Amino acid sequence: MDENCFKELLDYIRPYLTKQSTSLREPIPPEESLSATLRYLATGNSFISMDMETKLSQPFLTQTIPKCCFLIFQHLKDIYMKFPSSIEEWEDIAAGFNNRWQFPLCLGALDGKHIEFRASKKEDVLYYNYKRFHSVVLLAMCDSKYRFTFADIGGIGRNSDSGTLNQSHLRTIIQHARTYFPPDKNIGNDRLLPYCIIGDDAFPLEKHIMKPYSYSTQDPKEIYYNFRLSRARQTIECAFGILANRFKVLQNIINLCPEKVNFVIGACCVLHNFLITHETENSSFSNGPNTSPSATHPADVRTEDEEVSASAKRIRDEFAAYFFEEGHLTEQA
Repeated sequence: MDENCFKELLDYIRPYLTKQSTSLREPIPPEESLSATLRYLATGNSFISMDMETKLSQPFLTQTIPKCCFLIFQHLKDIYMKFPSSIEEWEDIAAGFNNRWQFPLCLGALDGKHIEFRASKKEDVLYYNYKRFHSVVLLAMCDSKYRFTFADIGGIGRNSDSGTLNQSHLRTIIQHARTYFPPDKNIGNDRLLPYCIIGDDAFPLEKHIMKPYSYSTQDPKEIYYNFRLSRARQTIECAFGILANRFKVLQNIINLCPEKVNFVIGACCVLHNFLITHETENSSFSNGPNTSPSATHPADVRTEDEEVSASAKRIRDEFAAYFFEEGHLTEQA
């Protein structure tokens, strides 16, 4: 982060960190509070270590750093991590995925990430995940340039990605897709397909959520579809990788309560977008990897869920046919 970015960031939160001088002491300037917070996020050092590095007391750091994280998230999220609010904004995201990753009608790549923290005894069961550590879940969606467009922070560790999605605001958006998403569009040889979010096989297959076929499939169309979907979906994996490498605190065990852990994660996500927006050279992340693909009930008693599933399967098959036929990539792509 250069000096101009630091000053811009400070301007957003300075009024909330400035304190009055008294006859007994001079307050710690907002610049030092923000600097200590950014150091903590970037290094992940303990508060004891930060005490020695910054010459600020451990009690002060324990109180101020989560507060700064909360302020950063609250005052920058609507500027740098704004959820798309119009058809035009969704279409711009879809155009980005089509131009950069050759996946049409894609509104974002979705995935979950477990952030480890030191849980108390009363939090032990709720936050203990299948990876056998305590965590809160960051469910995030990004655009084609690795910027987060949606983040649900604070899911309990024992929940799956699908369960976290069902409890998030994004589930409501998907259920009312006719109101929020652009209308279905013809691509290729007059294939009428819906705009969709892409994810891995942890998520359900729905009209507006596309996931891969089984990776054991031998069907050439399905194999090629999995390759194309994976090629676009790696944007969220890369976004998480960039996030964790910039903010080493996410690689360590965070020694805070879940509420304050959420503040830390929120600040990291917003700062991730803030830094990408202000980068003048983004060549390190401009291109994705150049990889190659690898290898009932009777109809009259179907439930509503089965009808939705059948419709979603037909949509996925149409995407697969499009990718394998008229939308097949050339060697240059």
